[in-house]
Amino acid sequence: MTDKRDLLLTLVFIKFTGDRFNQRREEIVEEVKAHGIDDEFMIQRQLQNPNQYQQEEFFYLSDDCLWDKLIELNTSDMALKFDNCITELEQMEVGKDANGKPICPLKNALPEQIFTKTALEAGVLKKVCDEINKIDPKKFKETDLIGRVYEYFLQAFSINADKEEGEFYTPHSIVELIASLIEPYDGTI
Repeated sequence: MTDKRDLLLTLVFIKFTGDRFNQRREEIVEEVKAHGIDDEFMIQRQLQNPNQYQQEEFFYLSDDCLWDKLIELNTSDMALKFDNCITELEQMEVGKDANGKPICPLKNALPEQIFTKTALEAGVLKKVCDEINKIDPKKFKETDLIGRVYEYFLQAFSINADKEEGEFYTPHSIVELIASLIEPYDGTI
């Protein structure tokens, strides 16, 4: 059960990371054109510059980590390619710390080899990806859509979870109530 939950949440993370990357690409094109540059070669150079993404706190993704490309793969290759994507994301550097060590914010944050370990049939993984692909951030007015999707999955999986594992889910409405009670000066209860 935990593997399937982690698999779903990892897929959602990869999709939203890809969506944010594509959104940033569109912004870069607009910014470059706003500076009067219409040369396609110059636009492509800016799109391939990782600093253009990192300065706005986006990850620069290779083609191997782009959701749009991953879901178009042959179904027999999907599990391995998603695991390779996770490995690449975990090793992604966003700068150096004070001691000159690379900063990799996703190091050990994602489950290793989850897609190959789970050993879902290739067709099942493809169907799950197709369902997740239906989540379009442009259709929702939610400011933290990935948080809401994550919360939805936690709630769905907590119904069947063994409470002895120490995993509990607090519904969004209860979280909002607690926050209101702690800070009663803002809003209504």
